[in-house]
Amino acid sequence: MLMCSALWRALKIDQQHMPARDQRVDWALPLYGGIFDILEFVLTLGKSGLPQSSTVRDFFLGLLAPPLLLWKALRGLAALQAQQPKGTSENSQPSTVLQDGFMVAACGLTYSAWILLHILTVAKVEGASGLWGIAWTAFVGFAVLVASVRHCVRAHFKIEGSGLEDLVAALFFWPQTLAQMVQQVSQEHSLKLVTSGEEQLKQVENKEAKMDATI
Repeated sequence: MLMCSALWRALKIDQQHMPARDQRVDWALPLYGGIFDILEFVLTLGKSGLPQSSTVRDFFLGLLAPPLLLWKALRGLAALQAQQPKGTSENSQPSTVLQDGFMVAACGLTYSAWILLHILTVAKVEGASGLWGIAWTAFVGFAVLVASVRHCVRAHFKIEGSGLEDLVAALFFWPQTLAQMVQQVSQEHSLKLVTSGEEQLKQVENKEAKMDATI
């Protein structure tokens, strides 16, 4: 999946349908960054530097208490959307506290169900033989919730990607995905990043229009 995604981006850049990496808005915390930079620090004998403590903290919070990070991401995104000037973002309508509360409650319920039902299955509680299937169904529901929020964050910042990538990231790297969203909405100059992303998108569209006109 990651290889296909990388190849897809490379082809889009080659065809000038997407700005190069140094010319577009991207995730402040990539999925391979944060806590995984500790491994790079060890392999490079300290030359790469340690990751920020907040990214490591958020990773473990995403593993142990994902609803907390989801709440921070949702409220941070809502605050940015409320500050966004009119006409600069397609999804500028901020969510309400009640809406975010329902999302966080559903996230906590599905994640807790995934853990508790597996515990009951391992403990061989009477009548719990089929609970593992319900547990994984709950986890998929949890991943869908996380992926939907990641999609909203990505759309707000005009970050390249797709719904499938969001879902895969939420399914297999949910602690890092949650940390990624929190880091993104808490970045300084977030409004400038959004504006820059929209300008880059317009530049690509203008180039495509000129190419079509010449053809």
